[in-house]
Amino acid sequence: MRLPKTTARGVCAVADLRERSVIDPSSRCWVWQGGRTNGKAAMWAFDHARGEKRVMPGPLAVWNIAHGAAPLPGWLVFAGCGNLCCVNPAHMRDARDRAAYGAFVRRAGWLCGKHLEQKAASLAKARAAKGIRDTPPDVVEKVRQLEGISAYKVAQHLGIRRNVVYDIRHGRTFRISDGGAR
Repeated sequence: MRLPKTTARGVCAVADLRERSVIDPSSRCWVWQGGRTNGKAAMWAFDHARGEKRVMPGPLAVWNIAHGAAPLPGWLVFAGCGNLCCVNPAHMRDARDRAAYGAFVRRAGWLCGKHLEQKAASLAKARAAKGIRDTPPDVVEKVRQLEGISAYKVAQHLGIRRNVVYDIRHGRTFRISDGGAR
């Protein structure tokens, strides 16, 4: 005897999207934890344009779930935040053609890096909310000046962890070009 299924297969509601995602505190993106195609979110959901369930790209599936209808014929749906795995319905945008999509990308600053300043500020807020303190710039400078001394001795002398010294010296945490701590 088969038991009746209590849940529908695939993603049916916005609550399902949220359950299967991890929320990024800095960008408020819902990072999809399910299947991906070419690095982009892909999910099994109802396609209102075709009238059937199928595997769709993340933004198109989210649009169908959130609006209960397909986008206008010929229109493109994309994540306005630029994150390929974002499934937050508030981040979904539509464009009538590729030219309109390109104009949005240029305005958002994805191509020229303007969005990176906003992302860095958001990440700093997220680190502060988690209680993570940045290493002061003067300590970073002292680590760089004490290059010939072992990382263990430098860490003891400055009162920081040894892995912080390694990260600073190898440029993983504090890039020499930024001139300051992140």
